Amino acid sequence: MADGMSFEMVDKQLIGALRAVSTRMAGNKLEAAARKGAEIGRDDAERRAPRRSGKLSQNIVLFKERRRAYEVSMAWGPSPEAFYGKFQEFGTSTQPAQPFLRPSLDENEGLIVFAISAELRKALLGVGV
Repeated sequence: MADGMSFEMVDKQLIGALRAVSTRMAGNKLEAAARKGAEIGRDDAERRAPRRSGKLSQNIVLFKERRRAYEVSMAWGPSPEAFYGKFQEFGTSTQPAQPFLRPSLDENEGLIVFAISAELRKALLGVGV
């Protein structure tokens, strides 16, 4: 999704531990952890979204952009019903930008990474890795 926020995190120790479990189990745990982190960004974007009717803030959703064996990409941004969110974020020729997505990543990046790492560690300890 080109109009949302996404991030990448690489932790070689966690990736090594994920490889010790089955590919399917690792993918499921990785996706759950990525979702946990992305929810932090989404929740903050909902709080920051400009409000007139409230429709935009109610339509900030998570997107799973891709999933491979040891890779999950999650993003958050306006749903198709709130397509105009990109105009709020980036502005138009007649309307100044009112960023709410980028700040939701910039100001929460450390918390997002911590949440993902904690969720993965908890999941991997649960399977004895």
